[in-house]
Amino acid sequence: GGAGATNSTGAVILTGRSITTGSINTTGRSDLAGQNVTFTGQAAGTTTVNGTITTVGGTDTVAGVGRAGGTVNITGGTIAINAAINTSGSAAFAGSNNNGGAAGAVTLNAIGAVPTVTLGAGITANGGAAATAGAAR
Repeated sequence: GGAGATNSTGAVILTGRSITTGSINTTGRSDLAGQNVTFTGQAAGTTTVNGTITTVGGTDTVAGVGRAGGTVNITGGTIAINAAINTSGSAAFAGSNNNGGAAGAVTLNAIGAVPTVTLGAGITANGGAAATAGAAR
């Protein structure tokens, strides 16, 4: 089994035959990208997400680009997503004429004998808003 992590300053990596998690929040601190979340279950196991996974980019506080959301990679024989996943980028600094941060990728990889992914909640992967003449991602 796995555990929940809140306001992690680094990536969260869980490995095991079967993995069950609560909420995980690896939102970037100010001016930092969201950190990655990886669950690696075995083909004979089940990977279950029961709490929200949030890996959004941190708030940009200097004249610069928005920060990217972290990636979410979930592997297991059977995968059950029972709570929302958000990997969105943050907005660029207001008035900075820069792009918003890119969304992080989400990969759900079922590898069991009868690979199954059950999506019981939404996945959000939006690019952050641009400032002035920059482009949203």
